[in-house]
Amino acid sequence: MPSFTREFVSCHAKSFESHLYNDPVMLSCSHVFCRSCCFDLARMSQDQYVICPICSTRIPFDNVNRFAINLISHGTLATMVKQYLREESLHPICYSCQNNNVNNETKNLNVGKEIKRLNEEADRQLRLLKHRADIVPVFCPSTMKPSAHMFGELLFKYKDPESKSPKLSTNQSMINTSGDTSLQSIPSKLPMWTVIVNALPTHLCVYPVVTYDSPRYIRTFHLFPEQSRIYVQSFAVFNRFMLVHIREKDHQDSLYFFTHDGILEYGPIQLSNLIRQYLADENRLWAIDSMTQTIFFHAQPLFTHEISTILSKHEQFISFDEQSNFIPFRIAINHQLLAILSKDLQQVYIYNKISRERIFVSHFTAGMSTNIWDIGLFPRDNSLLLKFDCSFEGNVKRSLFIHFNTKNQSVGRIEGKHCLGVVIGPNKEILIGFNLRTGIIRCYM
Repeated sequence: MPSFTREFVSCHAKSFESHLYNDPVMLSCSHVFCRSCCFDLARMSQDQYVICPICSTRIPFDNVNRFAINLISHGTLATMVKQYLREESLHPICYSCQNNNVNNETKNLNVGKEIKRLNEEADRQLRLLKHRADIVPVFCPSTMKPSAHMFGELLFKYKDPESKSPKLSTNQSMINTSGDTSLQSIPSKLPMWTVIVNALPTHLCVYPVVTYDSPRYIRTFHLFPEQSRIYVQSFAVFNRFMLVHIREKDHQDSLYFFTHDGILEYGPIQLSNLIRQYLADENRLWAIDSMTQTIFFHAQPLFTHEISTILSKHEQFISFDEQSNFIPFRIAINHQLLAILSKDLQQVYIYNKISRERIFVSHFTAGMSTNIWDIGLFPRDNSLLLKFDCSFEGNVKRSLFIHFNTKNQSVGRIEGKHCLGVVIGPNKEILIGFNLRTGIIRCYM
């Protein structure tokens, strides 16, 4: 039998009939219906209010088409419908079972347990979708027009993963120091929602703000309207400011501090050394000095007049000499730990941020022509996310994101083409920017 009852995966927009969800979307009252049903509700409205068929909440709208398009896709229910149809086709009920009263009585005894299980599953899925809200700032590269957008136009549409994308050959394996498992045996992470943006999301950050029920578009603005070509090294958002770290044509690094509304507060600040990456945690700004192979940090400025003084001082966290052959390439942080990825050795070191003790060392590889290009740390459980780029004749053909637990075991994977920025959210969600003819951001759990 399917894992979900037909009732559970059916739309009840009309009181006299129900049908399986087709492109399920969530209204602001958190009840879910088909997108086409919501369009019909809006089209039949006389006062530009949609009335929820379940709770009777009045939801205002200004344009019927825009209302239906902008509704939030419920990726979890869409996946459940597919699973229901797949399992129903694999396990048809025979004629004798349908007419066997004894069998039906046995099923009725389990109805209470099944309803309780489905309610718990629905509550769990809704908690995933209605978790603590977070702004996802999107920093996009300059184009032929003056660019450097923030908060691209977010039109929420659920999309299936690229089903026709080629897979890696079966003889290519994901290996770590534990000799961990073949790629095909690592479970895939499911996409929860997809966001269409009008630019390429090359840099992503997650910044917690007040809560709301579901992701929504906030605003768009230009940071560098007078410049057409800017090479962004890194981008961070914290308390009052957004930090944009750029590299000029003459290999000179500069920092700019903007408010969260896109107003330039301070900058440019010319840096004496080339910095590979800037990153922000709860109260510090972390960086990699590519000249001295040092990881250092500043305190975070709270006011504009503090910026110059704070950046003139920094504290060294760890330094690597030439004998170690360890060249820090990327860093990742969470509340407790700092992870460092080596450029050439494809090694990962993890340190306790308070004691500075190195608590983890491992070497990762995924076969020929594949290198690690980014790293992330999950909150709370301190597990690791690595991005592997698979190249052919110097061009990146495909990216793999592998989730390793603290036992160094591969527990999840994401595959995709044309992957750009990636960030891990506070609820362990993975947000990835893609260049798929248009810019999109996809959330995985």
